[in-house]
Amino acid sequence: MYNKQSTKRAVETFLVAKGVSGTALYNTGNVGNNITNLAGANKGKTVLADGQIGIFAAGDGTTAINTATAVTPTLPVDGSIYLAAGLPKDPVTGLGTNVPYPLWPRPFERSGDIQGKYNIVATYAAYAAPMFSTWIVGSTLATGGVNIIDEQEYSLQVAEFGYHNDIMYSSETTNVISASYVTPNYTALATTNPTDHLLQHLAYEFNRNSKHLGIYNNNVFHGNANIVVIGIGKNTAAAGIAANSGTLIPGYVLDVVNNVNLGGKLVMTAESIASIQAAIAKAGFNAASKLIPINLSTAGTVANNIDALLFLSLDRTPVYIDRIPFLKTNIKIGLTRGFDYPTVLSLQGSTAFEGTGTSKLLQDQYRKTHGQRLYNLNHTEFPVIEFPSPIVDGEKYNTYIIHHEDTNQIDLTNISASPLKTIVCVPTSMTTMNTQLTTAINSYLTSCGAPTLI
Repeated sequence: MYNKQSTKRAVETFLVAKGVSGTALYNTGNVGNNITNLAGANKGKTVLADGQIGIFAAGDGTTAINTATAVTPTLPVDGSIYLAAGLPKDPVTGLGTNVPYPLWPRPFERSGDIQGKYNIVATYAAYAAPMFSTWIVGSTLATGGVNIIDEQEYSLQVAEFGYHNDIMYSSETTNVISASYVTPNYTALATTNPTDHLLQHLAYEFNRNSKHLGIYNNNVFHGNANIVVIGIGKNTAAAGIAANSGTLIPGYVLDVVNNVNLGGKLVMTAESIASIQAAIAKAGFNAASKLIPINLSTAGTVANNIDALLFLSLDRTPVYIDRIPFLKTNIKIGLTRGFDYPTVLSLQGSTAFEGTGTSKLLQDQYRKTHGQRLYNLNHTEFPVIEFPSPIVDGEKYNTYIIHHEDTNQIDLTNISASPLKTIVCVPTSMTTMNTQLTTAINSYLTSCGAPTLI
């Protein structure tokens, strides 16, 4: 009987693909090729292009060691395999790119041996886009609108929750941002739209302290709140842009606050647009509801203008050397004064989600594990001596995570098992590679009696 006990953590290896939609797995049309050319003018050069993924035999089968397997490898033919990814090549020698001393050229990155007769557990995580936390106060519907009382103080509080908040304020203290406004006598003034007037003044109080809008105030840093408040209106004829407009795309500059000397604009991203649209849909508002700029000079004078407020919690500002992978916080809104809280709509539109397969998260994991081990000597200098990261900033990755073991019998009754973790990152745009890699991995897992990718 063998005793196999281990408390070791799995050692990570990252393999990162690069290319376009039609880029194929190296094994397609290259079965039997050695990972390094053994003869000819290209002798000694790796066959993998930069970012090209391939599967190669590691022994214990009929396929020659270090040669490309079939597109669908199996245990009887390939007892052990490894995955490899090409790295950038020197244009003259065709070998790995020269890097400053004390680093060295590296032509490819390879996983540890995946031994089919031992434990293998593989999972697949498709890219999932990040989302911001949003909250809606008020309604564009027949119910849930804001109650209006003359000469009444209205106040709102925004509480932030999240990993960053726990670090800055401790897990027992919550950062709270407040704003209040005392209404005039709307009846005596015959104000055209009291709801619009009230909501615009509350929104302005939050926005003038938002670090994302840069509105000039007495603070030289232009505010430090992590939220933006956007006016929502049901009238499609109102000023602003419809939430479902085809013009509202990443890079669109949204007017959040007008009639200010400086700032008041927000550059939209895919995740901010998706978060706003998700909140509007969850609240039951029409998808064509308008995102209406705050403008105190005209507040209350337009009959059909702002009916509700949408609070959007954006990313924290990363520090120069940022080792915290989490950027987002959740928010909750409290209707603390003036609002008839049993009737006024106060709804969480979406929750914060960091995403899956984002370059930010993968980059952080890579630098703390595989990237740190590649050169593990002096990490106290600045800049830190390290190989270039293969993760491309802003890229969207599907990830294949393979847990396996490097197993060796060390005496008559004991086996040494060293857990390994191979993380293959393939851009979502590389559809051919994703399909072929899934087929190849599932073929090997099935032949080994292991569960297929889940």
